[in-house]
Amino acid sequence: MLEGEKENEIQRIKRDIALSGFPLEIEVSSILRNDGWNVRNQVYYIDNEEGKPREIDIIAHKAFFERMGDYDRFNISLIIECKKSDKPWVFFTTPRELSPSIDIELLALVKQFSNPELIRSLAFIKWLQKENHYSYDNCKEYAVISYEPFKKGTGREILEATHQVTKALNFQLDEFRKATSLITMNPVFILYPIIAFDGHLYESKPQAEDMELRRCSHLEYFISRKELFLIDILEKNYLPEFLKNVNKEVISLKDLLKQ
Repeated sequence: MLEGEKENEIQRIKRDIALSGFPLEIEVSSILRNDGWNVRNQVYYIDNEEGKPREIDIIAHKAFFERMGDYDRFNISLIIECKKSDKPWVFFTTPRELSPSIDIELLALVKQFSNPELIRSLAFIKWLQKENHYSYDNCKEYAVISYEPFKKGTGREILEATHQVTKALNFQLDEFRKATSLITMNPVFILYPIIAFDGHLYESKPQAEDMELRRCSHLEYFISRKELFLIDILEKNYLPEFLKNVNKEVISLKDLLKQ
């Protein structure tokens, strides 16, 4: 290959990378590492529903080894799918007070966890009653319906992203269960399914007669996929603030487990 042809290929590769979602994954990974997270990229997992190998963009971990009541390890994981789009995402929301039941609230509040007994524990009942979930400040409502404008009904990015992140989360939970069956520690695992979005997010209320759209940087998407999930969807620029809230949640949950 001649020197000019090689340079032309390099420029084409750079343009192709810039148009992909790969720079977003690198940017998100850098923010996470700077915040003290252990980051793995393009993590291989098995889609248990279809029996196929897949990849999730990022899994980030923090682990704390200390006595917290009946538990001696606290592990928090962020399961992140990165998406870039030149078209906006719209979510229709409903007030939190209309959420279905206390059991669903509990499951949604801590996102997902490995120990069924934890759902019924006094620690998490107190956590719910205190309403200490720090993202409440910005997410007064749940997103319950998604829509992708300007795609003439063919938009599937949101559906594919939510499938990817929830399937990867369930695979990760299965791996944690296998690992904990081989050790003597009594751990707590909490996992956040997250979609990091390089684009514009909007929210609206489906009951409004005159539809009002509002730009938002973060919302919580409540879905049921055999199990219940509360997926954090956030614009990339909001990630540092979101991580501050997650770190506050970690401190509060650890304190509650110690009581």
